[in-house]
Amino acid sequence: MARIVELEQSAKENAKNTKLRGAKLNAKIEQTAKENAELKARVVKLEQKQLQDGEKKNNHIAKLDDDTIEINQSSVNITSAETENSNDTHEQVDIRCDDTPTSDITNNVSNSDVSFKDKEIEFLER
Repeated sequence: MARIVELEQSAKENAKNTKLRGAKLNAKIEQTAKENAELKARVVKLEQKQLQDGEKKNNHIAKLDDDTIEINQSSVNITSAETENSNDTHEQVDIRCDDTPTSDITNNVSNSDVSFKDKEIEFLER
């Protein structure tokens, strides 16, 4: 009979230990589920931030592309204007270089009221 009492007591202790282990495991499961939910929320937040940063980056890239296009267009306009101006200057230099003494060449700024045609006529009359 002592053996039966001993076995009953051992069975009660085992049941009690099993309940304690079950309770500890349930607490760990709850803690893990809570951490898992927090991590999932953090991942969602980071993904949203990454999408926003990507959109901002794309907007900056688009703006830089627009600025580059504007710069290239203005460079083309400046180059075209310089080419047009250089053609005029080139013609003037060609006409003036035909045996014109250096002393007869003047700065155009001081003679701005005299037209190019008048100067050409004057040159041809010599």
